[in-house]
Amino acid sequence: MESRDFILEWKKTENHPLTKIVLDYLHKKNLDPHKIKDVHWVGGNNALQNMTGITGGNPSDLLIEFDDKSYVGLSLKSHNKKRKIVLKNPGLYKVGEYLDINYRNICNKKTGEIIEKYKLNISSKGRKDQIRSDKALSKNILKDSNEFLGCILNDKKFGICSNYIRKSHKENVDHILNYWMNADEEVIPYIIIIRDNNDYQYEDPLEMDCRKILIKSKALTWKSSGNSVIIRDEKDLNIMRIRIKFAGQPFASSIKFSGEMV
Repeated sequence: MESRDFILEWKKTENHPLTKIVLDYLHKKNLDPHKIKDVHWVGGNNALQNMTGITGGNPSDLLIEFDDKSYVGLSLKSHNKKRKIVLKNPGLYKVGEYLDINYRNICNKKTGEIIEKYKLNISSKGRKDQIRSDKALSKNILKDSNEFLGCILNDKKFGICSNYIRKSHKENVDHILNYWMNADEEVIPYIIIIRDNNDYQYEDPLEMDCRKILIKSKALTWKSSGNSVIIRDEKDLNIMRIRIKFAGQPFASSIKFSGEMV
């Protein structure tokens, strides 16, 4: 039985942990499950935008539609208790748009230097195969990639830490709230449903501790450690962590971020 069917047939599945937490949220928001009209898969291909007109700020995979054409979204996440809950996985170039930095040019230049340094294949697939077939080369590439990712975080000119600091506090709060946390009150309400094997729990983005700390903050600090940055308020309270990594083989794939609860 799919997640969509558990919700749509909630009268038959109300004892299932997934159905229970959805009904619990609806009850807290005074929403009547008897008025559920349909449940739609909207994860990808602009399905959410096509249905609602919402262009961003909502990562829902499922959308509960009520008789009055109102909606509640469900963002489904698998979770291992040893790892933090991921809020978002944006690409480097997208973050660069907010920071007014052309990371595409920076990455292309660095990749070109690496290709020349190690006489690598120009195509990304050929480069990946070449690196993975040579242990010594792979070790050197890993070292270079860690240094480059460190620069993306810490470089005084193009590092994300220094460039976030150049923005105003209000700009950064709005950006983190709307982009990293997807916790803007203006978007369609949704909950993050976390599944760890058969254990389910949920987070309401509007009630997250990290959101409350962010909204009350007077200043933000950005401290890097290894491959990540932790954002804290002026009282040194944790707000979130941003990790950086290559999506696949270093210098043969794109660079991605992972925004996580701390």
